[in-house]
Amino acid sequence: MSDKNKSGLWEWVKSISTLVVVGVLSYKIYLTPINLTVDFPTLLSLLLALFSVGLAALFYFKATDTSNTFYDNTYNFTKDIAQLLVKMESGFGERLRNLDEGYSSMRQSLQNYNEKPNTKVEETKKKIETEKTEMEKVVQERNQIIETLIERANLQEEEKSSITEQLKEKEIELSEAQKELGRMNKRLFLERMDRKRPKKLTIDFNSGVIDFTRSHVIKQLGAERILEAPRSYISKRFSSLLNELPRQYIEDLEREGLFNNGLTYKGYRLLKDLAEQDVGV
Repeated sequence: MSDKNKSGLWEWVKSISTLVVVGVLSYKIYLTPINLTVDFPTLLSLLLALFSVGLAALFYFKATDTSNTFYDNTYNFTKDIAQLLVKMESGFGERLRNLDEGYSSMRQSLQNYNEKPNTKVEETKKKIETEKTEMEKVVQERNQIIETLIERANLQEEEKSSITEQLKEKEIELSEAQKELGRMNKRLFLERMDRKRPKKLTIDFNSGVIDFTRSHVIKQLGAERILEAPRSYISKRFSSLLNELPRQYIEDLEREGLFNNGLTYKGYRLLKDLAEQDVGV
């Protein structure tokens, strides 16, 4: 008998033996009586256990879905707020730079109007009206941004405080611009009342004050920076130099109305005029 036939016979023997064993066991189990009794407390406990497992699974999947939704909404809200703040910063910055440039232009017109008094006064009036319109646009833009923020999300107190602080900075800059425009209106009125008097830098202060201001204050602050920066910045920089300036110099400034617990508008104008002379504007 070949090896192939032996292997086939052995497979048949194993198959028949397995069937016999399975058949005997099945018959034995069939003949054996099985009494499965479950009382009511056991059944109730089993049902409660299955209910608890199902409820826990339901809570888990629901909590996971809610958490994912919350994180998505938080991310989108943060992104929207960041975009709005960037838009608000760029919009206000651009408007305020335009205001500052407008003030410089009005100042030059007021200083040199003696060439054509009536024409210069009229031009300055038009520029003042333009600046008023510009400020109104800034205010409207600010209000629109605030309304958009309120409409797009229900802000928490912490978020409201953060945005309010950033808006306050813009409010301060806008307030300074409005005050400056008021001063320019007042100066326009005075110029119209006294336009026969040549208006240029004819300072009656002693030359020592002028020379010291030019050689020390203008030099440290920077003439170009004085011409470009707003009044609030120049006032702060001047106050930071007080400890380095002689007491007699400060008293001279106070006597001339250039300093009074801080740089006055007259003192600010003096720095601007001296800076223009140094730069050659």
